[in-house]
Amino acid sequence: PMPVLRGSSPLRTAAPPSPHTPRMCLTSEPLSAADKSTSTKTTPTTVLVVRHGETEWNTQGRWQGQQDSPLTDEGIQQALALGERLKRSGVTVDAVYSSDLLRAKRSAEMLCHSLDMDPSLIRENLDMRERGFGIFEGRTRAEVSEEYPVELNKYYSSNDGEFKVEGGESRRELINRSLKWLEEVGEEHDGGTVLVMTHGAVVSALFREILSIPYDPKPAADLRIRNTCICELRRDPGSTRWTVLSLGDVAHTEAKGLHGELTAPVEQEVPATETVQRITHTSRPSLPLRLFRRLKRSERAKNIGGWAAAGVLGFLAGRGPMGLLGL
Repeated sequence: PMPVLRGSSPLRTAAPPSPHTPRMCLTSEPLSAADKSTSTKTTPTTVLVVRHGETEWNTQGRWQGQQDSPLTDEGIQQALALGERLKRSGVTVDAVYSSDLLRAKRSAEMLCHSLDMDPSLIRENLDMRERGFGIFEGRTRAEVSEEYPVELNKYYSSNDGEFKVEGGESRRELINRSLKWLEEVGEEHDGGTVLVMTHGAVVSALFREILSIPYDPKPAADLRIRNTCICELRRDPGSTRWTVLSLGDVAHTEAKGLHGELTAPVEQEVPATETVQRITHTSRPSLPLRLFRRLKRSERAKNIGGWAAAGVLGFLAGRGPMGLLGL
């Protein structure tokens, strides 16, 4: 059976709700003034920030950004598992929000189906859409590394938040709009519980900002935001300070063996020194191609034998007649 975490968090309810009362409440309207007045005296405000389910481009290691790709079968099952977990926990959700991008909306719809809720009540929000990655979008790790090495290095090494890929947006712009959404929702649903289906770069940037986690060139650990992970925020009555209760929780998918991405999403900002390791780990060239590239750099300019060796390896690496010429 799915384990239910216990404690003071809405996701850790010690006992299930009565069968005579609805387990969850999903409405498209904000809390009434009377409800707000009552709830803010005794009830904290809770926001559940969730990354969408696995997509086809996730499995291919492609930069998605503000382009889109359909959920995989596993991605659909991840979203359904999240809904089942929430239903078992007896969480009362006052509103479900979603990024306007299809992969997030589809994940939110699957979650609602799992909870026997009406998906038409999902509230789309542009502020929680993925960061724009411009010229990187639609390309794999290896393609971006080969075609835009300078831009990729700047993306991974810049820690001031102002760098933006051509045609994309900066981390600071992403943080500003996600913080705006959080504050607006905190006010509208004061004393209630809200869930938002969003994206990996949004979750990472938002929580780093809230917790003041720097973008260190040599971090001691990575912050991994996996598909349909739950990140739980709470604000006590009368307070302006958010508390992080959980970060990257995937107990619902682990319990079902739905592991999703086992490598870091391409959008996750990591040190430039680790870029090549990440690319080769997920899309490693064949041995002939690696040797071909090495010979092109070193031996070809030195002697005709090196040129010939490079040509043979180029042909074996699948480069055809151009490979035979060492090109």
